[in-house]
Amino acid sequence: MLKRFSVKGYRCFKDLTTLDLSTSHDYQFGRRNVHGGIITNALLLGRNASGKTNFGRALGNLCDNFYPAGINARTIDDALFLNADAGNRPAEFEYVFIFNGAEVRYAYKKDASQRLVSESLSIDNDLAFSYDNKGARLEGGNLRLVGGEGLNQTYADEYVSFISYLVNSIPTRESGILHDLRDFVSGMHMLTANNRGPRARQNAIKRIIDDERVNDLESFLNRFGVNEHLLVRTEPDGTRSLYFDHKRPISFANACSSGTETLLMIFYWYEMRDNAFYFIDEFDAYCHYEMAEKLVEYFSESDSCQTICATHNTSLVKNDLMRPDCVFLIDKSGIRSLADRTDREIRLGNNTEKLLRGGEFD
Repeated sequence: MLKRFSVKGYRCFKDLTTLDLSTSHDYQFGRRNVHGGIITNALLLGRNASGKTNFGRALGNLCDNFYPAGINARTIDDALFLNADAGNRPAEFEYVFIFNGAEVRYAYKKDASQRLVSESLSIDNDLAFSYDNKGARLEGGNLRLVGGEGLNQTYADEYVSFISYLVNSIPTRESGILHDLRDFVSGMHMLTANNRGPRARQNAIKRIIDDERVNDLESFLNRFGVNEHLLVRTEPDGTRSLYFDHKRPISFANACSSGTETLLMIFYWYEMRDNAFYFIDEFDAYCHYEMAEKLVEYFSESDSCQTICATHNTSLVKNDLMRPDCVFLIDKSGIRSLADRTDREIRLGNNTEKLLRGGEFD
């Protein structure tokens, strides 16, 4: 699981900004959002232009180090990648994970969206490697910690990470930590209310039909108040389509509301994929407040998949739904939980939303 993430010099984050998902608080409520001292279900609140979306992009940057984008995509983000007030200093990223009791720290610097400057990996404070990507040389560490002592240690490609080279070169049985890390990254997904559209909707529907999960989708929709029956019909061209079941069946793809489409995509991403971590930007943009609360409860049910939901919805800040150390505010001072922004002892009976709106956590 992800324990902590820090970013500096990227987009709007000139100074070091850290999200710490470990918790030392001992609240007697909201425990389903925390497992083993690590927050698995969190809310990220902030005003417009406070950096919520950019923080999600920063979190997801790690995926490029394991699954590089094509050469045509390398310059898409370059114009905005580095903080405009930080000069030409490279952006810095640091991730701290817990895998099978071991603390794994992976840090790197980039001077463009896909171009690495340096990388380092530590396991329980023991340095596995420190690599200069520009100079293509190993600067220190002990590759025996990850079973890589026999590999060529000079790897010259600043567009492909050294850690990716290692994880694809070392047998799984000899590199458990690296493969744990790669598996986690393969299950990281960054979603937004705006990244849908007809193609994404149709792809999700086709997969659900092909995998015979229509009944499961119907139950999922019913759970969140969309009380419809679904059926599959074969079109004249032989393709299968999803319909709402009425006397005159109605095309699901054409008639579903924005909120129902949100549920469709969450079902597709959560129920039909291997998941480790989700950052969902404005997850409730098209949701009634009751549906938004039910979704937060749904996200809290998993003890193996972490979810961070960025939102403007302060009505979700309820102690019977989200405990104070699982709600984070982002502003110019950084990212801190409600619990760390006040000296007040917050109890189950407190109206935390009222305290939030009253400036208690400013």
